Amino acid sequence: MESSNPEPIAFLSYVQSDDEHDNRRLTEFRERLSAEVKMQTGEEFPIFQDRSEIHWGQNWSERIEKSIDSTTFLIPIITPSFFRSEACRRELELFLEREDEAGRGDLILAVYYVDSPVLNDEAKRENDPLAATLSTRQYADWRDLRFEPPTNPEVGHRLAKLAIEIRDALERRGLPPRVRALLGTRGRSGARRSDPGGLLRRFTHAERRSQTEK
Repeated sequence: MESSNPEPIAFLSYVQSDDEHDNRRLTEFRERLSAEVKMQTGEEFPIFQDRSEIHWGQNWSERIEKSIDSTTFLIPIITPSFFRSEACRRELELFLEREDEAGRGDLILAVYYVDSPVLNDEAKRENDPLAATLSTRQYADWRDLRFEPPTNPEVGHRLAKLAIEIRDALERRGLPPRVRALLGTRGRSGARRSDPGGLLRRFTHAERRSQTEK
């Protein structure tokens, strides 16, 4: 029997005002992508989307880290406001750290939603390390689809393509659940807890060694 409230597998990193301005199109994108991944895999693919106002300070930090620690993928929605959002930047920083710990480079699936000068201009990227990092990654380009209706066949094709990338990332030398759980286990300070028996250290070392030998 399927759980009525399955744990999220992905985290949607976005600016709420962008979603509000576009009449909840980002919320609709999240719902359709979740359904399309299920279509491609046969399994539920819940995507966490925080619609509430998050207050700054310790509660905000703990809430963000807890939410990210429980997911496998980050889906940042790239707009000019994304790079000006302290919350979005922190979410991206945390997930980049997770990728590094896991020896992976395919857990951040960016969606380029609105043209962003800081991402396009090399001189501006030099002053923004996060923009520079994202510029080296593949992304789903949604700029020409932003105003298209959901019934547009191209919207469906792009969603299917992104869902297949997620499916392949899940299957590609996937992290065993016990190791993923260790990656997601952090104390209140934000530091990873102990690694029983060196399991995480051994797995990460083996992953990196196998990738080097390819």
